Amino acid sequence: MLKISLKTLRKSHIPRLNCFPVWLMLTLGIGLGASTSFLIYRWESIRIQENLSHQSRAIRNVFQSNLNQTEQLARSLAAIYSLYPELNDKQFEAIANQIFRDQSVVEYIGFSMINSKRTDSFDLENKIIYPPFLESRWLTFPHLEDWKRQWAIEKASQTGVVSTTITTLPQQDGEKSGFITYIPVYQDPLSTLSIDQLSEKFIGVAHMTFSISDLFADVIKQTQANSFNIYLYELPIDQVESGLQKTRVSIAERLLFNYPDDLHIANQGDLTKKCPIENKIIKCLESLSWNDVEMTLLILPQSSLPQDHWRSLTFFLVSISITGLSSWYLLDSAKHRQQQARLITELNLSKQELKGQKQELQELLEQLLETQSQLIHAEKMSGLGEMAAGIAHEVNNPINFISGNLDYALQYSQDLLDLINLYRYYFPQHLPVIEKRIADIEFDFIALDFPRVIQSMQSGVKRVQNIIQSMRSFSRVDEAAYKFVDIHEGLESTLMILNHRIFNVNQYACIEIHKKYANLPEIECYPSQLNQVFMNILSNGIDAIHEAIAQAEPPWQPMIRITTEIVDNHWCVITIADNGNGIPEDIKSKIFNPFFTTKAIGKGTGLGLSISYKIITEFHHGQLLCESRPGAGTTFTIKIPTTLNRIG
Repeated sequence: MLKISLKTLRKSHIPRLNCFPVWLMLTLGIGLGASTSFLIYRWESIRIQENLSHQSRAIRNVFQSNLNQTEQLARSLAAIYSLYPELNDKQFEAIANQIFRDQSVVEYIGFSMINSKRTDSFDLENKIIYPPFLESRWLTFPHLEDWKRQWAIEKASQTGVVSTTITTLPQQDGEKSGFITYIPVYQDPLSTLSIDQLSEKFIGVAHMTFSISDLFADVIKQTQANSFNIYLYELPIDQVESGLQKTRVSIAERLLFNYPDDLHIANQGDLTKKCPIENKIIKCLESLSWNDVEMTLLILPQSSLPQDHWRSLTFFLVSISITGLSSWYLLDSAKHRQQQARLITELNLSKQELKGQKQELQELLEQLLETQSQLIHAEKMSGLGEMAAGIAHEVNNPINFISGNLDYALQYSQDLLDLINLYRYYFPQHLPVIEKRIADIEFDFIALDFPRVIQSMQSGVKRVQNIIQSMRSFSRVDEAAYKFVDIHEGLESTLMILNHRIFNVNQYACIEIHKKYANLPEIECYPSQLNQVFMNILSNGIDAIHEAIAQAEPPWQPMIRITTEIVDNHWCVITIADNGNGIPEDIKSKIFNPFFTTKAIGKGTGLGLSISYKIITEFHHGQLLCESRPGAGTTFTIKIPTTLNRIG
């Protein structure tokens, strides 16, 4: 009957597993990760769109630059004819070789003069052709048969300006579209002629042609725009935009050329859908103008253009991984707590069941409590190390991003200030409203202080990076096994973590840290456990100094000394000494006992030195010694072998 009641009592006291924190962590982690990944995805999309817009503008600028350059060459050609009307073929060929030697898109250049034998003043006769091997094709070219060419020649002769038209060019293997530019040539310099004298002094036109396909090839070569489909329309940009978005208006007949030339000409709806920039076809259009010709470039990325969204995907996967690990950790902690609660319940019930063995139960209870406390402490340190490593990893990326951009911010601010100072130097007189604004914002102070502010931010970022590095070095969560490490690195990372307790100690500026490091080789040890020993001993030393401050009198200065050395070639000795009040003789023999502490309730568990002693003696086969006198401070000496394999 008693056994049945005890069994029922055990079942009623077993706590249920609390999974609420796990579900909360999963919900928040996945939600925040997904929303942040979406924001990064939007940022990447905008960046891709800006890059496409930049490349489109570059293609348009090179295209326009080539057109403008050919116009300048055409004007130079007209000037040659005007200054040297008696120019023969050989002389013209020598000059043309110099002017057009770098022009790969020019089809031919020539001069056609008015045939005075005919009554029609605009009956032209082709005289000079360059290069000479094209004479058979161009000497008989009918410039006046097409109304566009005739209109361009008439306009050029009556106004004195360069006139351009789009026409069909004769080729050896057929015909293709191209531009032909007419430059009027007069008997006297154009600057000396009035409008009424232009027709009288007009003697002919210089003309230059180049094919659209050659021009496209040159533009693609200069911009390396092989990943784009490009369409050239003989229409203004507003008409192209309207035509592409309307199914009843076709602009296909006004398409001059497309790249690649074997590209299938899609319908207008398909072209509109392929513009990736905010689904607005106007964003993929670029306007071109050349003399009287208005054209529009439609620039679309090919389907093989990469979409660079790896950052958002990586962030989402990392956030899901962190959320999963954190949830697993919370679930595991809840199971541990449930297990601990079950052990306590079993222990209390066993105490009632085994009343006759009180002494044995008391010893067993003390052993269980010690094991439980050590497990809790070890789990706490492990969780602290994982948390420190996780925080260091997560903070490191944005800190590196800030650190990298601060250099550019400092450079940009200096460039802007230099530009403003240059403007003030060459334009010293300002409007009253500008002078008042300069005075209101204290511009001179801003110019002096702004670089200092950015430099101060750089110092702060550097400080955070040092703290992150120290947290990583201290946690070493991935180094549970023994390995060769730098002991000094572990000491420095521990000091960095305790930095907030070292500085601004009551009326003292800081606790002075005197370090005397020997030239140590890398020591084979358990890094994470050894860092825990450094943390326990240094924390106790800082606590002892804090207690001594209330009784100290000047010129006493709080101080901790750390020394390292190699003894007998096989032993590494680390000494940590403080100048606190010291340890009384009657309790010095108990300091390594579990649960022994002189601190107030809630401020110490009594396990720090006990665990440290166990780590040094059992895991590292070394020694942990303590020397102390009341009023003279305390010195802890850690002695471990340089190589664990040397211990038999």
